[in-house]
Amino acid sequence: MITHRLSSFWTILAIALMMPFVVFAQDDDNGKGDTGVVQRLFSIIPDTEINRMEITLTDLPAMFETRSGAPMPTSFTEIIEAGDDLWLAVLRGIANTPSWMMNSAMTESPSDFSGFDPFNRFAATGMPPERVELFTDVDASAVIAAHVARDYTVIERGEVTLLCPPDGCDSGTLISPADRNFDNVFGGDLGRSQPVIVWEDVVISSMNEDAIEAVIATINGEAPAMADDAIHRFVADILDNGDGQLRQFTIFSVDAIIEQLSLSEGNETFPPYQFFAFDDRATPESEIMRVILIYDSADSAARAADVLPARLDLRTANERTHREILAGEDGIVAIDIIEDKADGLSAVVVSFTRPQPTETPINGRITPSAEGHVRMFTAIMMWRLEWLIPGEE
Repeated sequence: MITHRLSSFWTILAIALMMPFVVFAQDDDNGKGDTGVVQRLFSIIPDTEINRMEITLTDLPAMFETRSGAPMPTSFTEIIEAGDDLWLAVLRGIANTPSWMMNSAMTESPSDFSGFDPFNRFAATGMPPERVELFTDVDASAVIAAHVARDYTVIERGEVTLLCPPDGCDSGTLISPADRNFDNVFGGDLGRSQPVIVWEDVVISSMNEDAIEAVIATINGEAPAMADDAIHRFVADILDNGDGQLRQFTIFSVDAIIEQLSLSEGNETFPPYQFFAFDDRATPESEIMRVILIYDSADSAARAADVLPARLDLRTANERTHREILAGEDGIVAIDIIEDKADGLSAVVVSFTRPQPTETPINGRITPSAEGHVRMFTAIMMWRLEWLIPGEE
């Protein structure tokens, strides 16, 4: 893999990037080797059209480890009960807040109910009702015991343990207001009892039985995984090996991005890309939000990299440029091209680096973590992606 750095004449401030990346399995004795966080995740996600629409990951402990001045919580319940302004500023940095977190003020002891604490790395893929959610770094035996205590049935299915609710694995979509329990992060807000999979140190759930069966087939090697696809392997390698520590990433369908709107100005030739993702990383000195565009040729990637500086200087409705919004006043922007010669792919990686926020309130408010990542997610939700819309070839 070869990386090319394009010069950025608009650089305002150079920030050192020193922290090494962190992989999923940090302990060489745990049997998982050096498989990266994202590569391992993609190895258990079925390669289906619905899953390609959206994939998100948030490393909640990493969000706190990398925030200057923030002590490390021992559980998610501690965060909610403490109401600490700095801790809450960290949570505001989570771009795609899951439903269980939005209801967290009403939780008491999720670890007792489900056998694990949600203060872990969590991910989601697909769209409801086929949406799949998972947490890593859990104690498999504790998860199984907690569900057995709730009358779940234990079924061994190859490499995984399937836990079926009392009314069967096809009952996960049933809503029961009388059974609402916010300690149940898998559908408890609606009183659901969803089927659950336990694999190694990962717990996985979906309300949809077909989605559960697809995950089981993928883990058991009976169906293709995201990691079997060349583009997803390439993206996983980029996400697992950036500067600093990976805290979040978001993948959306390319069609959902480029069909939002057309450019009204600055419509220079911008080759269409085959894949879109963005992530959030941190070093002791800085926060980095990267936009990743995958191309099927080096020539297309090079043309896109040439056009992007002008695109970033397009002004939005509030008269600020995209560069200013995503990098901040004291941030820098860099454009890299990364090549995967084995599969003939190239990535254009646009990095927006801003200083780490301080713990000192500004105008009475502590700056949230991952501000660049949140702003990028907001831009997608509000259809403000003019700088990423391909022009005519």
